[in-house]
Formats: sequence, C-alpha cells, structure tokens
Amino acid sequence: METKRVYFIMPNLTGGGAERVASILVNQFAEAGVDTTLVLVKNDIIEYRIDSRVKIDKSIMHESGTRNSIQQILDIRSYMKKKPCGTFISFLTYQNFYAALANIGQNHKLILSLRNAPDKIQGGGIIPKLSALISFALADCVTFQTQDARNYYPTFIQNKGCVILNPLQSNLPEYDVTTTKNAFISFCRLEPQKNLSMAIKAFAEFYKNHPEYEYHIFGNGDLKEELEQQIQDSGLNGIVKIFPFKKNILQEAKNYRMFILSSDYEGLSNSMIEAVSMGMPSICTDCPIGGAKMVIHNGINGFLVPVGDCDSMAKAMDNASDMAYCSKVSENAKKTAQKFSEKRIVNEWLRII
Repeated sequence: METKRVYFIMPNLTGGGAERVASILVNQFAEAGVDTTLVLVKNDIIEYRIDSRVKIDKSIMHESGTRNSIQQILDIRSYMKKKPCGTFISFLTYQNFYAALANIGQNHKLILSLRNAPDKIQGGGIIPKLSALISFALADCVTFQTQDARNYYPTFIQNKGCVILNPLQSNLPEYDVTTTKNAFISFCRLEPQKNLSMAIKAFAEFYKNHPEYEYHIFGNGDLKEELEQQIQDSGLNGIVKIFPFKKNILQEAKNYRMFILSSDYEGLSNSMIEAVSMGMPSICTDCPIGGAKMVIHNGINGFLVPVGDCDSMAKAMDNASDMAYCSKVSENAKKTAQKFSEKRIVNEWLRII
C-alpha cells in the first residue's frame, strides 16, 4: 500500500483549541504510520507535545513572522509543487483561504476545517465569511465540528462536508467530585467571545448565599485588566481570581467542584469536552453553533443555560452544594469520554484522507 503523505499547514502551534486538535492529529497520524509533516508558516512556537515521528518543516516560515497575503499564497503554492500527490490539511480561516488559492490547478487533496461558529468567523465580518465560502468551494473536503455548522452552508458545500468531533486526550486525570473544594473553574482565552463578564456576574449573585465558594479563571488575553476591574468593582477581590493559563490545567481542574463555560458562541469547546469527560459537573451556555448541546444533556451529565443569562447560570451554580446530585451528574459525565476518544476520531480523519 502506498504511504500516505499528509501536510498540516499551520501558522504555529500556540495554545489555542484548533492548535491543540492539530497536535493530537499529527501525533496520531504518525503513530498510525502516516508520513506526517507539520508545516509552520508564521513562526516556530509549539506549545504542545509533538511526536518525534512528525516532521516539522519551517522552510516557508518568514523570518519576521509577517508577510503580505499574496506572498504567503505564493510561498505555499511553491511548497505544494515540491510535494506531489500529498494531502494538505488546514484549520484556520485565513490559512484555509491561502491554502485553497495556492492549490488551484495542483494535484493535491485539500481538506479544510471550520473551528468556530460560521457567522462569527474572525468577528463576523463579510470578508472572513466570504473567504471561508471561497475556501470551502475550492476544497475537496470540509470538516465541521457540529451538524449546525455544516447546515449553515449551501448544499454543494454540505455535500463535500462531514462532521468530525474534537479528539480527546487519552490521559485525563482521575476526578472525584466528593474530594473537590468549594470552587468553580474556567480555563479559556480572555476574549469577548467567552463572555467571562457574565460568568462573574452570575457568580456574584450566587456568592450572596454561598460565601464559602470561590471562582478561579485560568487564561491569557486582552480582557485581563477589564475583568480584574469588574472583580474589584463587584467586591470580589480574593474571591474571583485570574491566573495565567497552565499547560497542565486539567491536573488543576480536578480539584474544582464545577466547570464554567459562558461563551456567546463556540465551535466545539475543547475545555468543555475535557471537563465533562473527566466527570466535572459543567455549566455551559447553549450557544451556537451547537457544540454544547451535542455533549451536555441538561440536568443529566451537566447543565445548559441560555446565552447571556446570568440568572440561569447562578441557579445552575446552586447545584454545587448538593453533593449527591453532583456525584450523579459526574458519573453520567464520565460516560461521555468514549464519544471523543483519540482513536475513534483519528480513524474518521483517516477515512477521509
């Protein structure tokens, strides 16, 4: 059988959700015997473990880390010409666009992926939406995280698309809700999309009747100072705390009673998948593009609340003090892990390759 050659085109592997999924896939592809190359376009930042069998190619990486769009397209096109009959995979919006244009007239299989809500790509402007549409039209295959995301696009794109869930890392920490502290945790980027302001407001309401609880947020981002000011204005200094993101965040998370995801929109949140699969009782907004409702059955293995609804989130937090109920939710949540197993998801990717 001819050896498959797969090239992942990524700007870098910083600590984002798409980058984490890419790191898992390249490692699993290499383990499965696929000739796998990670092509870094912007810089060589890698914040995830990469299997030694994965080739890392920096040959089209620009020294300054920046270049105009046309030059990047030409660089990728030149690289593709040197790799006949390969399969090229790209995840991120503009990287998808550059790869799609670079591949015109070439004999490569191009697989693109959507990692966020289609109407919110790069802030929801017309240019990124149009870029995504053109990219997907030129691709051989498009992977979506949810059926809602696939249904957003015209039929001709739906027909070349498939829904593949995010893979879950295999070494999740052991979680026992009965040994956890009276605290909630969020781990995510500090960006408007995550609407942590709403989560803080909900906690402030919950805290009035539960002063023994704390809320800890782990993450980096542009809203750090703004959120810290909100915490101070709410009189929650020392109660709601913001910490830098940790690479081993799940080892930290296993000590918390509940996980909070307050996003206004998501693709399919890695942090949610990890938290629920560990067995953490999790409160998540039922946000577009439908990832949370694919994972959480309200009141059974977690809690869904409407987007932006502080009162509903505060009421869901009240469940934290019912340890018997939390234990039941936790046991149901742990059953979710099989759905996202690395082997299962990687096999779905290998089928489309």
